[in-house]
Amino acid sequence: MTSPKLRTVRGVKEPYPLGEFPKGFVHIVAGEISAALAIGRMDIEGKDWEQIFAKAIGAQWRPSTVGLDDILIPALSAAWGAKTVKNNHPFRATRLRLISGRNSPTYSYDVSDIRSQDPAELGALVVGIWNERVAALYQKYKTLRTVVLIKGPQFKEITIFERPTIRYNPQEYNWSWNTNNNLVATDEEGKGKFTWQPHGSQFTIHETVPDNALNIEIYPPTVIADKILETIGFNENSYRIVPRVNPLPDTDPEDDQDDID
Repeated sequence: MTSPKLRTVRGVKEPYPLGEFPKGFVHIVAGEISAALAIGRMDIEGKDWEQIFAKAIGAQWRPSTVGLDDILIPALSAAWGAKTVKNNHPFRATRLRLISGRNSPTYSYDVSDIRSQDPAELGALVVGIWNERVAALYQKYKTLRTVVLIKGPQFKEITIFERPTIRYNPQEYNWSWNTNNNLVATDEEGKGKFTWQPHGSQFTIHETVPDNALNIEIYPPTVIADKILETIGFNENSYRIVPRVNPLPDTDPEDDQDDID
């Protein structure tokens, strides 16, 4: 039987090449993080990073229940999920573990006795849940990516990279139970690819940091009190002196005092 003739499908127009962030991206990201540090924020969490990244690429931030399409450019049918990971040496990091949702074979497939299942068959179910989520999103978007922020101590160093959000073939991996009673998958080179925890059903994907990852060194902002007071409009009308009042009769001093360790 000869192969059927198919109509040519034009290539998908992506917002920009994978990992080659648009002009001004670094300036916006570094500025937003510096501003957060200047007001005393000690960490940038998932929702914070989603908003910063959306601003830096000119996208919209629309939090979703799935968590894989919180950042959108509707005109290009493009969506991103965002992850943050802490690492003491972001510039030298090569492998990361990304928490990627809760995949419960008990809920999705009515599998009751998890430990009685063949590891490879159970792994196929766990990955199948992920694949179904991704497949559903590709019905809505032409481009689907995950952007990762690696956070160094005090944000002096950060690394950013993108990966296409894809489905996986569970049969390409070797599945087994490890000493922590977690289901794990390794590739043909013996490198970890997935971890699934029966307690809580947490699914983790192990990622390699690409060679073109973006490394940014941020100089800690110098905060000058006078400038802050000027910015917020602080003046003599921002406070008042309150005179002391006579205590209420028969009041135990401890009634109005919080305990202090």
